[in-house]
Amino acid sequence: MSVRPLLIVLLGAVAFASCKDDTTGPQPSEINGLWHATKAEYVSRDSPPIRVDIVAAGGSATLDLQANQHFAYTETRNGEAPFTVFGTWESDVDEMHLYPDPPGHYWIFQASLANGTLTLTGASAAYDFDGISGPDPGSLDLTLVR
Repeated sequence: MSVRPLLIVLLGAVAFASCKDDTTGPQPSEINGLWHATKAEYVSRDSPPIRVDIVAAGGSATLDLQANQHFAYTETRNGEAPFTVFGTWESDVDEMHLYPDPPGHYWIFQASLANGTLTLTGASAAYDFDGISGPDPGSLDLTLVR
């Protein structure tokens, strides 16, 4: 192989490597503690999607990420009693996994931490979007601050 094709291959490899996303998600030590939602939005799978933000509708949500890898997620919908889900959690690169008790389902969020805001997006979740037929498939996005 001549020098010129070899140089082109090497430059291509360097360019490809420099495009790699080296972003990592939040480390457990950075996110332990009580977080308050500024957005807790359920998104339907409809086209166009239906969006219901519990916080914007007058409710609230908190996520308590404990150092022992346990969590408590409390959601209060406007005019309703709060409900709490307990379980364990782990953070891996740019994902956060929440495993509610009892086992059987779990939430996998894309996770990022920037400027004191923890953003968790895209976990499969159900919500009664039409208020008639019971829970419908969708996703849950959370924006949280301390």
